[in-house]
Amino acid sequence: MENNHSDRILTVSEYLELLNEYLKPLNFSISGEVSSVSDRAGNAVFFTVSDEKDQAKLDCVIWRFQYKNLGFKLEPGMKIKMSGAPNIYKPAGKLSYVASNIIPTGEGALQKAFEELKKNLEKEGLFSQERKRPLPSYPKTIGLITADNSDAKKDFETHLGNYGFKIYFYDVRVEGLKSAENVVKAIRYFNEKPIDLDILTITRGGGSLESLQAFNSEIVARAVFSSRIPVVSAIGHERDFTICDMVADVRGSTPTDAGKIVSKDWREASQVITQAKKDIFSAYNTALISYKEYLNLQTERMSRAFKSSVETARNKIENVGATIVRESGHLISQYKQKLEYLGKVLDAMDPEKKLQQGYAIVRAPSGKVVKSVKSVEMGDIMKTQFSDGNVKSRVENKN
Repeated sequence: MENNHSDRILTVSEYLELLNEYLKPLNFSISGEVSSVSDRAGNAVFFTVSDEKDQAKLDCVIWRFQYKNLGFKLEPGMKIKMSGAPNIYKPAGKLSYVASNIIPTGEGALQKAFEELKKNLEKEGLFSQERKRPLPSYPKTIGLITADNSDAKKDFETHLGNYGFKIYFYDVRVEGLKSAENVVKAIRYFNEKPIDLDILTITRGGGSLESLQAFNSEIVARAVFSSRIPVVSAIGHERDFTICDMVADVRGSTPTDAGKIVSKDWREASQVITQAKKDIFSAYNTALISYKEYLNLQTERMSRAFKSSVETARNKIENVGATIVRESGHLISQYKQKLEYLGKVLDAMDPEKKLQQGYAIVRAPSGKVVKSVKSVEMGDIMKTQFSDGNVKSRVENKN
């Protein structure tokens, strides 16, 4: 059922406001050829875009601060693409397309815009080597700005290596009318958020000058220039060299090269550690062989010294043994002589010998040898022993 507003009466202003509300969703991107430009003093630049095939024209306007960020000037005959939305300017009652971003199309126009922006930014010192910062040593946290699921993202992460990096990723459109604004938003996000990033990397794969236009835009260049985080830019292939690359602190020729640049310190440290391990192992083996040779030499010396000591000890023992035998012989000979002398003395004192010499032994009745006349009494029976027998006798007289 259609709405019937015939009974509703609006003022001109209200009606135009209503029309603008209906027009807001019609924010299509438009391509065409610039037919006229009015760049007078004021807050906006006015231009007209026409259609090549049909007799159609569209009045357009872009705010001056946005126009300044384009990095090039609109000229009649320039083919462009622009994003924005239609709007009716109430004081004039005129429909205009309010552009938010414009990019030239065609290699000639793009190259001209590129050279013009490059010249202006170079004069301002945005490309100066003196202002560019060295990348921090051994970075740990990386901000990555590129398109998700892109070859550029895969190549960068693959060649970044497995060194424990913490990567904060921001998915952006890398081409098209809104891509430049998208990239700027990502740069600002990382610079404004409390994320302690060591390096911010912006990358995408190769393409035509038109597809790389976002990275040749002034707004992206100034966002990179203003970044508090050191920026590595790797846009396109090695032959591609964008404005973003020129402003960045470090340029990588490709996403792969950017990964290698960011991980260079860690990769070289890993190589140094690997080589150090080899050197230590080699030095250990050399020292081990040297110590083995030293131990073998010492063992041989100790063996020889031990054998010498044993031989010396054995000689000493043999000498001591010989001395003992010799001295023992002397002692034995001396004792033998003494024994022979004592034997002769004992032999000479043998009672039997004395008896044979004419002596006799007198014993009392108790069997004790009588040594004195005092030890016998008159009438005692005495036993007298001779060499060839015994004789009993009685004491009859004591003198």
